[in-house]
Amino acid sequence: MKNFIKRVGRASWTFKQSLTAVPKDKQTKISDLFVWRHNDVWKTSFELLNTAYLFGEYGVFQVDIVFFDTRGCVFFEKTIDLSNGDRQTLNISEILENNFKSGVIGGFGTFSVFHNNTPEIAIKLNSFVAERGYVSYRYKDSLLASYVHGNLDAIGKNDQGYVSLGSVSLLKRDYNLQYQLISDCEYDIVLTNPCSKPQKVTIRIFSFNDGRLIEVHHAKINSKAVIVHTLKKISESCRVSIESRMIMARPVVFIKKGGNMDVFHG
Repeated sequence: MKNFIKRVGRASWTFKQSLTAVPKDKQTKISDLFVWRHNDVWKTSFELLNTAYLFGEYGVFQVDIVFFDTRGCVFFEKTIDLSNGDRQTLNISEILENNFKSGVIGGFGTFSVFHNNTPEIAIKLNSFVAERGYVSYRYKDSLLASYVHGNLDAIGKNDQGYVSLGSVSLLKRDYNLQYQLISDCEYDIVLTNPCSKPQKVTIRIFSFNDGRLIEVHHAKINSKAVIVHTLKKISESCRVSIESRMIMARPVVFIKKGGNMDVFHG
């Protein structure tokens, strides 16, 4: 009886609420919603691999890279040829700079990378190819870049267009950042929306020592869009909790101190 009650209690959190949806169209190509940042102090690159070649296939393969702005709207698409066997570093900032001489609105957004070829073995397994690769960021005049990998299968592309794969919970839920913010550093809490509809989020900052609520920030994120919430230099150790109806509101976190920067998933 106790187990039955427990299962019933969990139903409101788990029933038909998978982390990501499985596309009905088996020809769908899948990608993460990667975050691009480009302005006077931020530069972005992406490490691209030929997945078909990794599965032993040879030929002329391509990917479509699609850029979304701060509203989640497509503003640029580009097809790129893949090289067999070699890793290619795509200079995302250079691509944006060459095609938008007047600059890009907002200085940040999302992008996705869709492989046009699905390896034969993936087709036989009734599976998909998902791009979850590494994005690198350079901050100010640093010669070194910091890397972070894809978060989850967020968006699909097929003949009908783009389909958001992120799931929404029946109830609001909290995602607690798995990191202790330290004092005298500045943080950017960056959150994307992989769901099909706009999502409301509440970011709460608590004192790590006594649990005191320090700051509350409310935001609305359009589908396929991103928000950047900056925490100026804090005076004490803190923790972050993100409330939303997204199944996993897991942010990308940038930590900055002076001219140094690092990036990671929370």
